[in-house]
Amino acid sequence: MSMDLVHRQETSNTIAAIIDGYVNNIYNEHEKEDLRISTIPILQKKLKKINEQLIFLQAENRLLLNYLIWFEKKIIRNSDHEKRVSDNILLTNELKSFPHQILNHKTKQILSIQKKREIAETTFKVLLGYSQKYSKNATQYVDECINTIETDNETIVYVEFELIALQRFIQKMHQNLRNTQKQFTAEEFFAYVYDRIRYRKRQKTVRLHFHIDSMEKSIRKIHQVVDAVTDVDFEQLKIDIEKQLKELNMKNKMLIFYKRQQSEANLKLNAKKPELFKEIRALTSIRNEINKAIQQLSRYHELKCKMQDEILEYEKINDPLREMTRSYRVPSIINYVDLKSKQISLYRQIHTWERKVQIAERELHLRQMESMNYPEKIIHPWKYLQNPSPTLFYQRYKISGDRANEQNEIDNTIEKTNLNRSLPKLNNKKSSIFTII
Repeated sequence: MSMDLVHRQETSNTIAAIIDGYVNNIYNEHEKEDLRISTIPILQKKLKKINEQLIFLQAENRLLLNYLIWFEKKIIRNSDHEKRVSDNILLTNELKSFPHQILNHKTKQILSIQKKREIAETTFKVLLGYSQKYSKNATQYVDECINTIETDNETIVYVEFELIALQRFIQKMHQNLRNTQKQFTAEEFFAYVYDRIRYRKRQKTVRLHFHIDSMEKSIRKIHQVVDAVTDVDFEQLKIDIEKQLKELNMKNKMLIFYKRQQSEANLKLNAKKPELFKEIRALTSIRNEINKAIQQLSRYHELKCKMQDEILEYEKINDPLREMTRSYRVPSIINYVDLKSKQISLYRQIHTWERKVQIAERELHLRQMESMNYPEKIIHPWKYLQNPSPTLFYQRYKISGDRANEQNEIDNTIEKTNLNRSLPKLNNKKSSIFTII
């Protein structure tokens, strides 16, 4: 049992030492040293020390974070189940243990469940005492530790940036010393540091000025509102409000009357809507017809314009031809066409009459033949006109048809020669124009 007590005291002392060291490192301010007396190698040594301190603080922060996580998992959650664990030891053997990193270098052997429980009790008592010292609960202390760790991380980052800036400044000064062979003084270093401090103070003062201006504006607005409220006559306000309420009531009554009239008008309009729709449909049909007529008129107008243009072109072409016909006394084309049509009609009439004569002669010949062969038989005069025999027609009228064709060809040649004699002779160009027309 004596060994167990010693072990408990050691664990409690280690935890208390870690917490006290953490508090001293964070909350106690370091003594300031005069850097004016120091030289470049001394400053470099101090920078190395600061880097080592930063690394140590980061490692310590990580250990504390791990310890707090373990504390939340193991002690705070299992504080309500201590009685059950003491009654049922078999159940506690099945539970998994979470040994902390601080105890690894001291207890290399596997600890029993009772010792782990005793270590947890001692740590819990130490943390309770520390929380009672500052009149706070364990959960609040954990939250404060987390907040302080976050602030430490921010300060570490800030110090790292400052170290980078100082290292760059020292490198620049070394380059200047090598190039110009000047001695580095602490006054220049302090001047650089003071300039940065002044720049930050200016930023803070500007922010404060903006905040103060906004507060002053809000205060001025509040004063204006207060002055306006104090200057108001509340009795006069009541009278004005009553008048406005009466006017609003009158306006509401008028609105109700107008709404009724509007509803009646809407009913009448709804009753007349089908008639209006019919008239609108009729109007749309009339509009469509009018549009179609307008389109047709526009087409006819375009055609008319085209025909007029063509007529003008033909007149331009026919004017010189008319002058030529007048000068050469050529008959007009219209007269020539009329004469030609009359001639064709006469030829057709002559051909029909010749055909009729041939049919009559054939009929006479047939009657003569029948009268000679069958004198006693009476023959109808129009019998063979309906169904004439082809053999007789071929034998009798072949020679007469050939003669008639020859006579027609002779007549056509005579007419052509007469026409060519009547027309005057023209040059090649003029004759080509006449033929084209």
